Amino acid sequence: LPVVSERTLDQAPWFAFRILVDIANKALSPAINDPTRAVIALDQIAGLLRCLGRRRLDDGLVRDADGKLRVTLPGHGRMVTAVAFAPDGKQLASAADDALVKLWNVATGKEIASLPGHQDDVRAVAFAPDGKTLVSASADRTLRVWDLQTAKATATLSGHTEAVNWVSFAPDGRTLASGGWDKTIRLWDAGTGKE
Repeated sequence: LPVVSERTLDQAPWFAFRILVDIANKALSPAINDPTRAVIALDQIAGLLRCLGRRRLDDGLVRDADGKLRVTLPGHGRMVTAVAFAPDGKQLASAADDALVKLWNVATGKEIASLPGHQDDVRAVAFAPDGKTLVSASADRTLRVWDLQTAKATATLSGHTEAVNWVSFAPDGRTLASGGWDKTIRLWDAGTGKE
Protein backbone atom coordinates (compact mmCIF):
# COMPACT_ATOMS: atom_id res chain seq x y z
CA LEU A 1 0.00 0.00 0.00
CA PRO A 2 1.69 3.25 -1.04
CA VAL A 3 2.02 6.01 1.53
CA VAL A 4 2.96 9.55 0.49
CA SER A 5 6.67 10.27 0.88
CA GLU A 6 6.30 13.03 3.46
CA ARG A 7 4.42 10.76 5.90
CA THR A 8 5.11 7.13 6.79
CA LEU A 9 3.33 4.81 9.18
CA ASP A 10 6.43 4.81 11.39
CA GLN A 11 6.41 8.61 11.59
CA ALA A 12 2.65 9.07 12.00
CA PRO A 13 0.85 5.79 12.80
CA TRP A 14 -2.52 7.53 13.24
CA PHE A 15 -2.36 8.49 9.56
CA ALA A 16 -3.24 4.85 8.86
CA PHE A 17 -6.80 5.46 10.04
CA ARG A 18 -7.21 8.15 7.39
CA ILE A 19 -6.01 5.64 4.81
CA LEU A 20 -8.56 3.12 6.13
CA VAL A 21 -11.36 5.64 5.72
CA ASP A 22 -10.24 6.41 2.17
CA ILE A 23 -10.16 2.71 1.27
CA ALA A 24 -13.56 2.08 2.89
CA ASN A 25 -15.07 5.03 1.03
CA LYS A 26 -13.82 3.59 -2.25
CA ALA A 27 -15.13 0.12 -1.41
CA LEU A 28 -18.56 1.35 -0.33
CA SER A 29 -19.03 4.11 -2.90
CA PRO A 30 -22.30 3.76 -4.85
CA ALA A 31 -20.33 4.66 -7.98
CA ILE A 32 -18.41 1.39 -7.67
CA ASN A 33 -20.52 -1.58 -8.62
CA ASP A 34 -17.54 -3.73 -9.51
CA PRO A 35 -17.09 -6.63 -7.04
CA THR A 36 -13.44 -6.96 -8.05
CA ARG A 37 -12.69 -3.39 -6.88
CA ALA A 38 -14.48 -4.07 -3.59
CA VAL A 39 -12.37 -7.21 -3.02
CA ILE A 40 -9.19 -5.27 -3.82
CA ALA A 41 -10.21 -2.54 -1.33
CA LEU A 42 -10.90 -5.16 1.35
CA ASP A 43 -7.52 -6.77 0.67
CA GLN A 44 -5.88 -3.34 1.11
CA ILE A 45 -7.67 -2.89 4.44
CA ALA A 46 -6.51 -6.34 5.61
CA GLY A 47 -2.93 -5.54 4.59
CA LEU A 48 -2.99 -2.20 6.39
CA LEU A 49 -4.40 -3.77 9.56
CA ARG A 50 -1.65 -6.41 9.51
CA CYS A 51 0.92 -3.63 9.13
CA LEU A 52 -0.61 -1.62 11.99
CA GLY A 53 -0.78 -4.66 14.23
CA ARG A 54 3.00 -4.63 14.42
CA ARG A 55 3.23 -0.96 15.51
CA ARG A 56 2.45 1.02 18.64
CA LEU A 57 0.03 3.80 17.85
CA ASP A 58 1.42 6.13 20.49
CA ASP A 59 4.57 6.47 22.49
CA GLY A 60 2.80 6.23 25.89
CA LEU A 61 4.16 9.62 26.92
CA VAL A 62 2.32 12.69 28.19
CA ARG A 63 3.45 15.98 26.66
CA ASP A 64 2.31 19.54 27.28
CA ALA A 65 1.21 22.03 24.60
CA ASP A 66 4.86 22.85 23.86
CA GLY A 67 5.69 19.18 23.32
CA LYS A 68 7.70 18.92 26.53
CA LEU A 69 7.57 15.50 28.17
CA ARG A 70 5.73 15.73 31.48
CA VAL A 71 5.39 12.18 32.76
CA THR A 72 5.09 8.62 31.61
CA LEU A 73 3.85 5.79 33.79
CA PRO A 74 4.54 2.53 31.98
CA GLY A 75 3.67 -0.63 33.77
CA HIS A 76 0.33 -2.03 32.72
CA GLY A 77 0.30 -4.83 30.20
CA ARG A 78 -3.01 -3.79 28.66
CA MET A 79 -5.27 -0.78 28.23
CA VAL A 80 -5.64 1.54 31.22
CA THR A 81 -9.33 1.87 32.05
CA ALA A 82 -9.39 4.26 35.03
CA VAL A 83 -7.22 6.58 37.09
CA ALA A 84 -7.83 8.44 40.35
CA PHE A 85 -5.76 10.84 42.44
CA ALA A 86 -5.43 10.37 46.18
CA PRO A 87 -7.03 13.20 48.17
CA ASP A 88 -3.60 14.72 48.91
CA GLY A 89 -2.61 14.53 45.24
CA LYS A 90 0.62 12.66 45.99
CA GLN A 91 -0.47 9.26 44.71
CA LEU A 92 -2.31 8.09 41.63
CA ALA A 93 -4.13 4.77 41.25
CA SER A 94 -4.58 3.18 37.84
CA ALA A 95 -6.74 0.27 36.72
CA ALA A 96 -6.35 -1.75 33.55
CA ASP A 97 -7.54 -4.61 31.42
CA ASP A 98 -4.60 -6.64 32.78
CA ALA A 99 -6.63 -7.24 36.00
CA LEU A 100 -4.21 -5.09 38.02
CA VAL A 101 -4.44 -1.95 40.10
CA LYS A 102 -1.23 0.06 40.38
CA LEU A 103 -0.24 2.86 42.72
CA TRP A 104 2.11 5.61 41.53
CA ASN A 105 4.09 8.38 43.16
CA VAL A 106 2.96 11.47 41.27
CA ALA A 107 6.13 13.50 41.94
CA THR A 108 8.56 10.84 40.72
CA GLY A 109 6.37 8.84 38.34
CA LYS A 110 7.57 5.66 40.04
CA GLU A 111 5.33 2.67 40.70
CA ILE A 112 4.71 2.24 44.43
CA ALA A 113 2.78 -1.03 44.32
CA SER A 114 0.98 -3.45 42.05
CA LEU A 115 -2.22 -4.85 43.51
CA PRO A 116 -3.17 -8.22 42.00
CA GLY A 117 -6.32 -10.06 42.97
CA HIS A 118 -9.04 -9.40 40.44
CA GLN A 119 -9.74 -12.18 37.95
CA ASP A 120 -10.80 -9.91 35.06
CA ASP A 121 -10.46 -6.32 33.79
CA VAL A 122 -10.42 -3.65 36.49
CA ARG A 123 -12.86 -0.92 35.48
CA ALA A 124 -12.76 1.72 38.25
CA VAL A 125 -10.79 2.88 41.28
CA ALA A 126 -11.65 5.30 44.09
CA PHE A 127 -9.72 6.57 47.11
CA ALA A 128 -11.39 6.97 50.48
CA PRO A 129 -11.51 10.61 51.60
CA ASP A 130 -8.80 9.95 54.22
CA GLY A 131 -6.50 8.50 51.52
CA LYS A 132 -5.80 5.32 53.50
CA THR A 133 -8.06 2.98 51.52
CA LEU A 134 -8.61 2.32 47.84
CA VAL A 135 -11.49 0.42 46.25
CA SER A 136 -11.37 -1.20 42.82
CA ALA A 137 -14.27 -2.44 40.69
CA SER A 138 -13.89 -5.25 38.18
CA ALA A 139 -15.51 -7.18 35.36
CA ASP A 140 -15.10 -10.20 37.68
CA ARG A 141 -18.26 -8.86 39.43
CA THR A 142 -16.42 -7.87 42.62
CA LEU A 143 -15.03 -4.86 44.40
CA ARG A 144 -11.80 -5.10 46.36
CA VAL A 145 -10.94 -2.90 49.32
CA TRP A 146 -7.20 -2.21 49.61
CA ASP A 147 -5.27 -1.03 52.68
CA LEU A 148 -2.71 1.36 51.21
CA GLN A 149 -0.30 1.00 54.15
CA THR A 150 0.17 -2.71 53.46
CA ALA A 151 -0.89 -2.80 49.77
CA LYS A 152 -3.10 -5.80 50.62
CA ALA A 153 -6.76 -6.48 49.98
CA THR A 154 -8.76 -6.35 53.20
CA ALA A 155 -12.11 -7.34 51.70
CA THR A 156 -13.77 -8.60 48.55
CA LEU A 157 -17.30 -7.30 48.07
CA SER A 158 -19.61 -9.58 46.09
CA GLY A 159 -23.21 -9.00 45.07
CA HIS A 160 -23.22 -7.73 41.51
CA THR A 161 -24.26 -10.34 38.97
CA GLU A 162 -22.34 -8.75 36.07
CA ALA A 163 -19.27 -6.53 35.57
CA VAL A 164 -18.85 -3.67 38.05
CA ASN A 165 -17.95 -0.48 36.19
CA TRP A 166 -18.14 2.32 38.77
CA VAL A 167 -17.30 2.89 42.40
CA SER A 168 -17.35 5.97 44.59
CA PHE A 169 -16.96 6.84 48.26
CA ALA A 170 -19.45 9.06 50.07
CA PRO A 171 -17.83 12.30 51.29
CA ASP A 172 -17.69 10.97 54.88
CA GLY A 173 -15.93 7.77 53.72
CA ARG A 174 -18.38 5.47 55.48
CA THR A 175 -20.37 4.35 52.43
CA LEU A 176 -19.39 3.03 49.01
CA ALA A 177 -21.61 3.12 45.93
CA SER A 178 -21.02 0.76 43.01
CA GLY A 179 -22.76 0.31 39.69
CA GLY A 180 -22.54 -2.30 37.01
CA TRP A 181 -23.88 -3.98 33.94
CA ASP A 182 -26.48 -5.75 36.07
CA LYS A 183 -28.40 -2.43 36.07
CA THR A 184 -28.02 -2.00 39.82
CA ILE A 185 -26.45 0.51 42.15
CA ARG A 186 -25.34 -1.06 45.39
CA LEU A 187 -24.48 0.70 48.63
CA TRP A 188 -21.87 -0.84 50.93
CA ASP A 189 -20.72 -0.09 54.46
CA ALA A 190 -17.06 0.80 53.88
CA GLY A 191 -16.07 -0.42 57.35
CA THR A 192 -17.74 -3.83 57.29
CA GLY A 193 -18.12 -4.50 53.55
CA LYS A 194 -21.80 -5.32 54.11
CA GLU A 195 -24.37 -4.33 51.56
